[in-house]
Amino acid sequence: MRLVIFILILFSISLNSKEVILNINHTINGQEIDLETIYQHDGVDFKFKRLQYFLSNFELIDQDDNVIKINDSYLLVNYLNTEYLIANTDIESIKKIRFYIGVDEEANHSDPTAYPFGHPLSIETSNMHWGWAYGYRFIALEGFVKDIFDSWRSEFSYHAVGNQYYSLMEFEIEAKEIDNKIIIDFNPDIIDLLDGVNITEDNIIHGSGGANDIIIQNMAQTEFFTDISSDIEDDILIKENNYIINNSTLIINDKFNSFRLYNINGNIVYSDNSNIYDLNNLDHGIYFIELSSNGETLLLEKFIK
Repeated sequence: MRLVIFILILFSISLNSKEVILNINHTINGQEIDLETIYQHDGVDFKFKRLQYFLSNFELIDQDDNVIKINDSYLLVNYLNTEYLIANTDIESIKKIRFYIGVDEEANHSDPTAYPFGHPLSIETSNMHWGWAYGYRFIALEGFVKDIFDSWRSEFSYHAVGNQYYSLMEFEIEAKEIDNKIIIDFNPDIIDLLDGVNITEDNIIHGSGGANDIIIQNMAQTEFFTDISSDIEDDILIKENNYIINNSTLIINDKFNSFRLYNINGNIVYSDNSNIYDLNNLDHGIYFIELSSNGETLLLEKFIK
C-alpha cells in the first residue's frame, strides 16, 4: 500500500510539472539571419558568421516572490537554435527571471572533460573552451567585411574571456503558457552588440579588453534581451517613480528606507539607509540598485553610469 501511495504522489507531481522554455529569436537589424545577406553597421557592409554565448545559473521568481534556483543550469546559446529548456518545475506562474551572462568562476575553471557528452560545458560538445588557465569564451561573435580587394576575406572576431565578464541579468516578464509549457520570449538583435565597436579597425580581440568590454556591456543592457511581452515605457515610468538621477545624485523615493548598489558581478559596492547618494563615487559601468522597505526587497533595477 505504501508503494502505491508513493507512486501516486510521484505521478501527481509529474502531472503538475511544467517545462520552462526560453525562446530566443536572434535577428540582425530586425531581419532574419542569413550567412549570405549583407548587413550594415555604422555605414560598413558586413556578413555574419557566428554567434555563441553562455547563459547560466537561472532563477525563476513567482508572483509571491518565491525564488526557484535551477541547479546546474548552463545554456550554450547560438543563433541557429531558438528553443532552450531551462527547467521542469511545478511553478504556477513566473513574474521575473534572473540569469548570468557567462559561466561562474568555479565552473569556468573546472575540468571540461568531467562533463558528460551533451552538457554545454563538455569539451566534446562545446567549442567554447579556451584553455585550462582562461576557462570558457563567454561570447564568440564573428563576421566578415570587405578587404582592399573588395573581397569578403577580412574578418572581425570577438571572443570575450574572463571572470570579470560574468554579469547578472534580471527581467520582469509576462510568460505565456502553451500545452503545459511556460514560454519566455526574447528577441535579441545582434546589431545591438556592435554598438560602439569599429569592426574594420578594432576587429580581432580574443581575451579581454577593447571591443570585448563594449560587447559584454551591450549584452548586459536589457535592450539586447528585449522581452517580446514587456512594455518598455511602463519600465521607464516605474524607475521614475522609485528613484531619480539628477546631476550625478541618486535620489531614492521616501517609500524606501534602505538601498544597495551592486556592480555587474553582483558585488555590493554601497549600502545605506539614506535616500541620497553621490554617483561620482562610482566608476563608469553597469550597476543594479536594490530598494528595500522594512527589510523587504521591493525592487531590483539596473542603471548605467
